[in-house]
Parts: sequence; structure tokens; C-alpha cells
Amino acid sequence: MDTYEKAARIDTLENEFLKEMIDYTGYGSRGTINMVVSLLVTLKERIQRGDKIKLEKTGDFLTLESFEKLLEDEFSTYITKAVFKDRILSHKVFFQVENSKEGLDLVYSGSKENKLFRWIADIDEEYSLLELIPTNVVYIRNSQTKQLTPFISEKGNYYTYSEEEGKIKEIM
Repeated sequence: MDTYEKAARIDTLENEFLKEMIDYTGYGSRGTINMVVSLLVTLKERIQRGDKIKLEKTGDFLTLESFEKLLEDEFSTYITKAVFKDRILSHKVFFQVENSKEGLDLVYSGSKENKLFRWIADIDEEYSLLELIPTNVVYIRNSQTKQLTPFISEKGNYYTYSEEEGKIKEIM
């Protein structure tokens, strides 16, 4: 019996099958993760329609609530959210951008919100100048398309913003 057929027909969610799905998520491949989400959605839909599926680990029948708790405990937030799409996450995760020798690094900052861009000025109704805070590089933002483009000179150099001087300067 293949994994889809197993998810569609089993009466007991065996430890081995659960471990197999958990192991699949470790591969990091989008296709494999989507397959696991599809299997878990199948199990969720069966529980919703009233099928009795026993969890081998506890011997209890799964309810929607206990199934969601199982996913929270055994799978990533990404997978749990993909199975329970209407679920509201209890927290947001934030990253900040920091300069490094190699370029820019995204660094996890927990639940501490941080700003990435600072407004400098409006050019007109459609365009604004923004500063990428970690690098001071100036970007042009199109307010209609929400698109950001680095402000680059005709020589191909970037511009940076100096808040102390109130000037935008070309980096050579």
C-alpha cells in the first residue's frame, strides 16, 4: 500500500507511519514537504467527516483538536499552518538585516519587530526615497506598484544617505 492509499484507508495512525512522515520533512525538498502536507490534509479531512482514526502512541481516537496538537508537537509551524490554513499563528517571527564581509545577513531577532527601511523624502506622488537602514543605501519606491529599486548613478554607483549631513552621496 502506498503512502496516499495508507492515509486514505488506515484506522490506526501507527508510530512507524508518523515517523516516516516526520522523516520526509527533513529532506527539505518542496515536493516532499508538499506530499507530507497532502497526506496530513487527507487525514484531517477524514477526521472532519467523522472517520475514527486511532493514534497508536496513545490509543486515543483523534479529534480535530488532538490532531492539530499532534501536528504542533511533531511537525514544523510551516506544515501545521499548511494543513490548518485558517489557523492564526500566535506569534510573528522577525529577522533583521546586518552587514557582513560577504554582504548582508538575515539574523533572527525573535519576536522583536524591527524596521528595515526608513523614509527619506517623497519625489512626487508616485515615487519616494527610502534608506535601507543597515547599509544606508538609498532606494526608489514606486507607491503604485510597491516596487523598490536601488538609486544608482549613471556610472553604476550606489547612493547612500547621511542623516547627520542630510545628504545623499554617491559611493565610488
